[in-house]
Amino acid sequence: EDTAAADNDTPMPKILSESVLNEDGEINIRFSFRNTPWQVVIEWFAEQNGLSLQMDAPPIGTFNYTDPNFYTPEQSLDVMNGVLLTRGFTLIRRRNFLTVVNLEDEIPDTLVQFVSVDELDDRGEYELVKTLFSLVKMTAEEAQQDFEKLLGPQGKMFTFPAAKQVIIQETAGRLRQIRDIIKAVEEPRQKQEGMIEEFILEYMPAEDILLVARPLIGLGEDQNRNEDINIAVDPLGTRIFATGKEDKLALLRTIITRVDVDPLDGAEPEPGEQPYLMTHAIQVADPGTAYEV
Repeated sequence: EDTAAADNDTPMPKILSESVLNEDGEINIRFSFRNTPWQVVIEWFAEQNGLSLQMDAPPIGTFNYTDPNFYTPEQSLDVMNGVLLTRGFTLIRRRNFLTVVNLEDEIPDTLVQFVSVDELDDRGEYELVKTLFSLVKMTAEEAQQDFEKLLGPQGKMFTFPAAKQVIIQETAGRLRQIRDIIKAVEEPRQKQEGMIEEFILEYMPAEDILLVARPLIGLGEDQNRNEDINIAVDPLGTRIFATGKEDKLALLRTIITRVDVDPLDGAEPEPGEQPYLMTHAIQVADPGTAYEV
């Protein structure tokens, strides 16, 4: 359990943790703390990494953690935050500045970095960040109703219904979960993988249809494959096979329906254009003479 921090008369505990430079010249840290006040731990971490520290009120209690493995500064920060979050605190690093934040207080907006959806995989499990998510099928109201249940005391959510976007502030690990939930709604797995759709053509050859379709579904000239859709044509050019994301398949369906039509359907010949046959009975004249006339 936590114990009270040492007062001024108590000797400073001996720090057995160490930091070394790896072969790339980067700092690696190994933890060996036993009953060490959090203030001492955080000050040591900031000093090892050359960080300016703002700590108005240190977390109460001690840090007990020993690990023979070495960690990068980012990984080390994540280890400490995993423990501090259970005590109502977190450490936020922004450039060369380290701030100790009490989660009962309002977190300054400028402290929390914006990261893209793709950058979430590079962030620590317990690193506090914020991310903008764009929605298509899910509404902003549905997202708020579903995701507010996942937010901790450090979490915030801002919805923009007209733009179909939400900004969520949370730990990177929790934001990765939210990202995966949104992806499951927007791009159901059964629609993405394994399903091959066949289009049987009646009037237009496949290549003529693909000339129209390729630029509209994101393919280059003579290209039949990218990360969103994969197309194949049978040797006779009468069938198109496609697999990929549902939105691209839906667009291809629409294009084929509109392009593969009978070119003569609905067209009526102008009067006088259609040939016809007339017969005439000949009673007196010679048929050969009448034909020549």
